[in-house]
Amino acid sequence: MPIVFNTISECETIDDVEQKIDVIKNAEGVADAWSDGHQLFVAIAQDEVYSFHFSHDKNVYSDGYENTVNQVKAMLPQLKTAIKKDGSQLKVVIANQAHKDESRYGWLWNSYLDPLIKEMESCDIRVDYVPEPTIDFFYDHCKNPDTADHLNLYDYDVIFLLTHGSYYNVKLYMYNTQQVVESGIKWHSFITSDDIITVNQSELPSWEDYYYTFRNWRDESSYKDVTDANINFWFQDEKRNDQTVWVAHPALTETFFRFIVQDETSFYNPNSVFFNLACQSLMGEKDDTPSFKLAEEFTKRGLGSYIGYDEANGVGQSAGYHLFINMLNGMSLKKAFDNLSDGEKHEKRSRNSVEYFADLSIYPENTSVS
Repeated sequence: MPIVFNTISECETIDDVEQKIDVIKNAEGVADAWSDGHQLFVAIAQDEVYSFHFSHDKNVYSDGYENTVNQVKAMLPQLKTAIKKDGSQLKVVIANQAHKDESRYGWLWNSYLDPLIKEMESCDIRVDYVPEPTIDFFYDHCKNPDTADHLNLYDYDVIFLLTHGSYYNVKLYMYNTQQVVESGIKWHSFITSDDIITVNQSELPSWEDYYYTFRNWRDESSYKDVTDANINFWFQDEKRNDQTVWVAHPALTETFFRFIVQDETSFYNPNSVFFNLACQSLMGEKDDTPSFKLAEEFTKRGLGSYIGYDEANGVGQSAGYHLFINMLNGMSLKKAFDNLSDGEKHEKRSRNSVEYFADLSIYPENTSVS
């Protein structure tokens, strides 16, 4: 352990750190050191950066960033140039399902996406922002809807998807009996931004409308062989033109990728990362037992690591921002993950007055992504 750690251990607050920053910088074995007002970063070597969390009050221990939209951003003075081992440029795609949602887009963009994109681009990373990912986003032939540029998802090193999601027991509407029945089929889903129908908030569509929408969408699309086990629809309340409305979005399942995407011949970069912000994408049938069915559909196609939550979460955007900032500072994926705050990896929430935790996981756990 570098001897500089002894100096750091003498500091009780971030103010102590800033008073000793020159001593830390000039310590033996230290390449550089800096503070962002919350954390101390110490570079021991090009690919080895340590971070230490401090509070301004020596009687209060801080385990990381505050999870608020007004948090202080880590505008780091030095970031390594992000070049892959083969000399090529790193490529990142950020897809935001909430781009049209006026109640979510503003603070997502200002607090997380815009600062993250600027930090990445300052490191010579190519960043493609997709404001409304469609189902085609997961195919070779997907395009950026704003620029019409061809986007081959398998070419990217980082995929950051900001979307909704849920874990369902599929309900089927039986037209002959006009009854809704439980199918027993359970799947994980996350939502793309194909806007199908928009209605007033007071007019939440019925199951009959749901299946009518599904059948018409399927008949008019190129996905005529899609079944209820592959895709369904999620009705999400969103703010459009200053009014709250219900918008139907296609919800993709693990069976969608298993049976629909299986015909493709391309594979993900083995050092690639997919951070899926969707709620419950790793939820299991039993509490505290995550399921990796959805993640496996990506790793089977060569993806290096899948990151997601096993429950409904509210801090995924913060976790994604800090994870990628940590990696920009030279940390491996595993180390960047370990350096997230406890609140980002194990978020305490409540549903119907019952407390639960939303746990963030990496799959596979022993990831070697650098």
